[in-house]
Amino acid sequence: MGWLSGYAYRKEITITGTPDGAQTNYQMLLNIIKGAGSDGGNSVYLGNHALDWPEDIRFTKSDGETLLDFWREESDATDGTWWIEFDSISASPNTATFYIYYGKASDSDVSNGDNTFIQFDNFERGSDGDPIGGDWTVVIGSVIISTEQKWGDTRAMKIVTPGGSNPEVNIPVNCGDHVAIRFRYYKSEIGGLYSVHGDGSNLFDCRLDIDEDVDVYDSGWVDTTLDCKKDSWGLVEFCNFSWTAKTMTIVIDGATESGIPFVFTLGGYTNFTLITANIADGHCWVDNFIARNWTANEPTWTSWGSEETGGVTHYASATLSGAGTLAGIAKGKFAGKTTLAGVGTLSGITKGTFVGKATLIGTGMVACITNVIRGTKATMTGEGMLSCAITKIAGHKRLWWGSKYY
Repeated sequence: MGWLSGYAYRKEITITGTPDGAQTNYQMLLNIIKGAGSDGGNSVYLGNHALDWPEDIRFTKSDGETLLDFWREESDATDGTWWIEFDSISASPNTATFYIYYGKASDSDVSNGDNTFIQFDNFERGSDGDPIGGDWTVVIGSVIISTEQKWGDTRAMKIVTPGGSNPEVNIPVNCGDHVAIRFRYYKSEIGGLYSVHGDGSNLFDCRLDIDEDVDVYDSGWVDTTLDCKKDSWGLVEFCNFSWTAKTMTIVIDGATESGIPFVFTLGGYTNFTLITANIADGHCWVDNFIARNWTANEPTWTSWGSEETGGVTHYASATLSGAGTLAGIAKGKFAGKTTLAGVGTLSGITKGTFVGKATLIGTGMVACITNVIRGTKATMTGEGMLSCAITKIAGHKRLWWGSKYY
């Protein structure tokens, strides 16, 4: 079993497959909490061991070393949400094993939505008012990069009204039963936002209406039981498509309606399309657009392993002034001077490396240091004890203690 180099901690992730069959490159959402707590479901606690939160988080395959793609959707000082693309999950009742790593100082941010999803855009490009660009094609009207409203980082897509006709923009997303489309939306009070998708002959058309109803076209506009937000950010996902039965599911702002019928025979639409009602000041914004793999019975987060320690933890120095204990450091590397000044104990350091001086000044004990201690000096000044198994002190054939060499 390998270990991802440079990370001090990891936990094993067990995911149970789905009766829908084996899944490849399947995206799943994980809540990560920086502090302490009990792991369960899609929530894991790092016990304040992330050293460069939130950037020192990585995920690997079962070999412990092959990295998986992920995208960090949001985070603050205490927690966040990550989407991970798991390369292979066997069908139930089989399980798949993966790892989460953390605990690396001065790490780089490798969150990448483009690599994680079928289609992705968080609109973090250009300047305010620039053409939308990316993979989007503007069919009618003006669609731009905007800093006026944004959900995630600093920018969103703005569909500008009025535009002479209903503004329209689309992006390539293959039509299929196993694709879900999800995005953040901001609808002005008098705005209407239409989401349109088709297989070339049949069309799904959902309207977030001016009166905050959620309607679907089924041989005419039909009101669902759902409502949308106005003048604030919301979240919508379209999933569970059956293009044969012409039914689907809408999840919006925590509410779900399934088995919604849609009958709209109209050719020409194969990409996913957004349209706004051509009303003055009826602007709409979209952020964090995602198209992901989806199946009716999604794989489940089954269990979390206990925290493991390994790899190398780098400390520039470790100093304890006064009486006390510096203990329990596993596989630690002290790149600078390690000093305990005063009465105390430097103990329980396993597989430790001292690159500079390891010094205990005053009365105390340096104990239980196992395997190799490499360094320029290992010094005891004053009364004390250097004890237990020391395999080797590199660079010195003898150890001076008191008035004798050992």
